[in-house]
Amino acid sequence: MGHRHAVADLRQALTGKRMFAPIDCSKSLLIISGNLDEAFSMAGQTAEADVDADIFHAFTSKITVVDIKNALTRRFKPEQVARFGNVHLIYASLRRAHFEEIIRRQLALVATTTSAAFDVDVTIDASVAEFVYRNGVFPVQGVRRPVLSTVGDIVDTNLVKYVFEALPTTCSRWPMAWTVRRPTSTSRS
Repeated sequence: MGHRHAVADLRQALTGKRMFAPIDCSKSLLIISGNLDEAFSMAGQTAEADVDADIFHAFTSKITVVDIKNALTRRFKPEQVARFGNVHLIYASLRRAHFEEIIRRQLALVATTTSAAFDVDVTIDASVAEFVYRNGVFPVQGVRRPVLSTVGDIVDTNLVKYVFEALPTTCSRWPMAWTVRRPTSTSRS
């Protein structure tokens, strides 16, 4: 049974009069996806940005099928957990290098999109990527919300200002960097 045929059968069963007619799903793959915080004890530290991504990755790499089944029994009856079977795809959290690569790609996409739209060559310095990492990576929360929204909040909003300053000039290259100002130490004699 092909994908389109299976979907058509399911739609027909839902809309047709034969609501209780059996449908052969024996060759179907069922994927259940979700966050199972009970299996990941560090998942409760969602607001903690200081949890190192590599340490969290090492911790989540040790999660086993037994841990998953124990966590599932907190949400489902044992007979329901048994029906899930023993084939589970368990993904470890991302390492620091993974987050850095995602940030690098996202910044490159912002630079490319801006360059194509406004004919201004935007160069984003590595300091911006480091700033986004420090302020947007919460390893427990993943990528979509904290990391990508930080790129939008920090880079996109400031880039608009830079582009509007560059457009009336003859400037064709526009570098973007982040400078961290550290307080100077004062010594008392």
